[in-house]
Amino acid sequence: MYGSAVWNHWLESKYGASVVRQAWVLSQAASVAGGGFAPAAYDRAIREQGGPGFTAELEDFTASTAEWDAADSGVREGASFPDVVRSGTLALNGAAASGVLDHTAFALYEVPLSSAANLRLTGTIPAGTAGSIALVGIAGGSMTKVLGVLDSGTSTVTLPGPGRFERITAVVTNADTAQAGFGAGDWRWLRDAQPFSLSVSDVEPAPPPSPAPAPPPAPTASAASLRLASGSQPRLRRVARRGILSLTATVNKAGRLTASATVDRRTARRLRVARKAARVGTGRRTATRAGRVKLSVRLTRKARTALRRHRRALRIKVRVRFVPAGGGKAVVRTVSVRLRP
Repeated sequence: MYGSAVWNHWLESKYGASVVRQAWVLSQAASVAGGGFAPAAYDRAIREQGGPGFTAELEDFTASTAEWDAADSGVREGASFPDVVRSGTLALNGAAASGVLDHTAFALYEVPLSSAANLRLTGTIPAGTAGSIALVGIAGGSMTKVLGVLDSGTSTVTLPGPGRFERITAVVTNADTAQAGFGAGDWRWLRDAQPFSLSVSDVEPAPPPSPAPAPPPAPTASAASLRLASGSQPRLRRVARRGILSLTATVNKAGRLTASATVDRRTARRLRVARKAARVGTGRRTATRAGRVKLSVRLTRKARTALRRHRRALRIKVRVRFVPAGGGKAVVRTVSVRLRP
């Protein structure tokens, strides 16, 4: 993780480009953890800029990866990256999820949405291992995160009003970099394969509303509607180069659009992306009012690579689901897009 371009961009956005350069200089100095130990160099460079140090920055960074395409995530160019893969879904008010993490590794879990007043996440890791947990919610393109440290072995964080979010993610991080010197081609890490557990529960469920006189009948809300158009047949090479498949969706009210692009079994084999029907891209967009909305479907890296070497026309099926704001039945439509050579 440390030393990657995304991590360096994260630090530069907070402290300026000099912090990464200073970390490199310090990593060569024998006075810093014997020289060459990157976490110690980063830690000192961050602290010299008035920051909290390597561990705290790593914990904040890993939490932000849950929704790094949000405008306020702090991750430069995050909107161009695909979603970080979730390790599973936590059971609301159910059994805890568990696993192991090596040093500076982290895991993300989907959290079921809840109408309770608060959502509580509890995490554990062996005492003495530096780590953290977080709950991260996304709503209207804006991210909310609550972070708790696990240095004592356990921590609990609470996310107020979970019902306002479109998606909630739990994050657990092993931020420990303790080591016993260099040997056999790498540092001898002391906190690898650390077991963790995560559990999530409702807190203070919202009380039922008091009985009230029945209001006069309200006009029946119109059903949600969705129409799709792919425009003219796009050229295969252009789509492969940009990695974006553009559609136009027409909706009759505000709401959230999610898209999934797939190819059938025969096409997947021709492209050599899978041996059966496979998903090759996803997209999402929030419509703030009725009208036409441009929906961009971002292709997977594997699909883009396959399209660059492909020379024949092919079809990609895009399934779009529209969930109207304020409740109502979702609408699903599918369009077949032909890519010409």
